[in-house]
Amino acid sequence: MNRAEIGASSLLALGLAGFLTAALAQQFTPQPPPAPTRAGSYQGTWSYVDRRGTLAFWFDQSGGKLLVRYRYDLGFAGSGDTGAGGTGVAESPIGKGTSALTSTLDADGVIRGHITRRWTSEGVEAILSNDFEAYRYGPKGETLYCVFKNTRRETRREDGGTTTEPFEDTTFNFRKLTDEIVFWEEIR
Repeated sequence: MNRAEIGASSLLALGLAGFLTAALAQQFTPQPPPAPTRAGSYQGTWSYVDRRGTLAFWFDQSGGKLLVRYRYDLGFAGSGDTGAGGTGVAESPIGKGTSALTSTLDADGVIRGHITRRWTSEGVEAILSNDFEAYRYGPKGETLYCVFKNTRRETRREDGGTTTEPFEDTTFNFRKLTDEIVFWEEIR
C-alpha cells in the first residue's frame, strides 16, 4: 500500500470513529436537558455503558481542588485516556496518539472543560476536539448530564491542505458507581 492509500484509509477510519461517536450519543439525547442539582457530590467514578462503548469520568475532590480524568473505549473505533494529570494516550484505526483534558468547576456547580485527541500517520495529522459541560441531576445528584459541544475534526495533510468538519452536540447520562476512584477494569 502506498502513502496516498494509507493516508486515505486513515482518513476513512477517523471519519468512521467520529461518526460512531456521534451516533452513539445521538440515539440517547434527552430533550430537554435535566435541571442541575447541588445534591450529592462529584467525588468518585461515573460511567456510561452500552453495547457500542464505555465512557467514564473520575472526579477527585479529596485534595480541595477538582481533578478530572476521562476515558473511553469505542471498540474498533478507538479508545483514549486523559490520565490522572490531564494528558494521556488515544488510539484509533489511524494509530496511537495523545489525549488531553482541561476543566474547571464553576460557581454554578457545572464542570466545563475541553478535550483534544491527536493522531499522526503517514503525513496526516488528525485532531478531534470538543468542549464539554457536565453537571449532576436527580434527587440525590447521582446522575451526570454531559454534553460534548463545539466538536470538530481537523485534518492537516503534509501538502499543507486542511479540512475541518463540525459535529452536532452530543449528550450522555452517566451513572455514579461509587464515591471511590475505581479501576477501569471494574467498570467494564
